[in-house]
Amino acid sequence: MITYEDALKQGIKPIGIGKKPDFTVNTITNINVSDSISFVKELRLIVNKNLYIANYSTNRIEHLIITLIILPNNWSGVEYKEQKYFKPRSKSLFLDLKAIDYDKFTTATKQEALKIMASETLRGTKKFLSGVKDFNFERFYADLEDLFKYQGWI
Repeated sequence: MITYEDALKQGIKPIGIGKKPDFTVNTITNINVSDSISFVKELRLIVNKNLYIANYSTNRIEHLIITLIILPNNWSGVEYKEQKYFKPRSKSLFLDLKAIDYDKFTTATKQEALKIMASETLRGTKKFLSGVKDFNFERFYADLEDLFKYQGWI
């Protein structure tokens, strides 16, 4: 067995270990939206390719994790609420966003699903990030909005 440090010294890059992405977009949902959920990966890749958290935050925040909660109105399982929370140890800021119209999303085309996710991401970032200390919300929001416009999602 070889340690991580020894592997790096020998020029071996360990598989599965690398820089954590600046932005993560996840979902909490049920099985009925599995096709539309696959588009979350595209949204996440576009945001990470074009935006860098260091442009908006001091060292305090290194990762922004957005979770889109997509559940039917009559959901009887775990109750998920919109919220913002920060984990100082990982320097990660979490946003849980719940306003997606479930019925509309489950029948959406790829472009429609991306538009819904982009719109809700903008709405949620405006709601939760506008007052965050050490985070340039105005610049982030403008860049995110411009990126989504360029993609044709808003």
